[in-house]
Amino acid sequence: MIQRETGGKLESVPVNFEPKVYLGMIFDKKNAQLRDAFLKATEAMHADGSYDAILKKWDVAVINLPKPGVNLATS
Repeated sequence: MIQRETGGKLESVPVNFEPKVYLGMIFDKKNAQLRDAFLKATEAMHADGSYDAILKKWDVAVINLPKPGVNLATS
């Protein structure tokens, strides 16, 4: 979006390191329904390849999460 708004003058910068942290979403513990819906959608994106396509498009495949889940950093 920012790249489009700048007329293509902004480029993504390759990330050449492996992050040692999990990137994810935060949900209110009282809203398990939203958390579970997000997880289901993320699992579907993994299954159909769209997750990998997005990471490739933005040149951030290094942050690929091999399998979506809940509380992965603590499990």
